[in-house]
Amino acid sequence: MKTKVTYLDPRHFQVDTPTGERFVLTFERMIPMSEVEAMCEELADVFDSRFEGNVQSMWRKLPQAERNQFGKVLCVLPDKMSERERIGRRIRELREERGLLGKELAELVGIDPANLSRLEKGKYSVGLDILCRIAGALGKKVMIN
Repeated sequence: MKTKVTYLDPRHFQVDTPTGERFVLTFERMIPMSEVEAMCEELADVFDSRFEGNVQSMWRKLPQAERNQFGKVLCVLPDKMSERERIGRRIRELREERGLLGKELAELVGIDPANLSRLEKGKYSVGLDILCRIAGALGKKVMIN
């Protein structure tokens, strides 16, 4: 599977990696329509050959000539929904590894089982306090890397 890059508007491109991560890149300059197809292909090639989980780190390590070819990237944001889905999948995996039912984990954490189910499906967002309680009940810590 290869990285897919989609044009959103003259300054924004969406990147879907083979690992299921989704990012929106914001460029300083407006990309003319005549350059969009080539830009999508070149960005996909860069991600396929260099992406190891951290876009900012990958971008900093690109040779200056390659960075100049794209122009200045102002912002890289993870897609909110794909992040919810990724975190929800991981919570479900950890819960199942420990042999817990959803309602058992919800009870340990003190949340409604329906909310835990929606969280695991990426349809619900919780605050950091609840996320930390879920991680603790699963024997994990919340980390930002």
